[in-house]
Amino acid sequence: MSNKSKHTIELLYADVILPLAVPKLLTYHYYNSIEMIVGQRVIVNVGKQKQFSAIVFQIHNNKPDYITKPIIDILDENPVVNSNQLKLWSWISRYYMTTMGEVMIAGLPNSLKIQSESKYLPASFDLEDKEILSLKENEQLIIDALEKNNQMTLK
Repeated sequence: MSNKSKHTIELLYADVILPLAVPKLLTYHYYNSIEMIVGQRVIVNVGKQKQFSAIVFQIHNNKPDYITKPIIDILDENPVVNSNQLKLWSWISRYYMTTMGEVMIAGLPNSLKIQSESKYLPASFDLEDKEILSLKENEQLIIDALEKNNQMTLK
């Protein structure tokens, strides 16, 4: 008889807030090998082809009675919304009889929301040489794409 490894892969679930007027939080799955924190933004599929950034509201191991979709990616190393803000959003949702998604839409700056087919157009900006050198690789790729195509669509 062998002992079970302490590092077994386990399926976990995250209830997420989507920037949509849906009546309840949706649950997605991920593996415990991925470190996820309440308040982080994640990318999830909604429907067949739309992707949205969602906020992790709760992490648990209670399998829902429907088939869950996987979390595609984690956007932030640290949470963008803290637990006190999530409690406030929950209270606002109940008090004003609105959805958590609508509260999220009002509570997050547009720069933190990613919706399927968001279009990004270049602003008129002049970066100095030292600023260009300090850009992260993914930021440089975005600037290169905007310079080449004059617009970029995220799907």
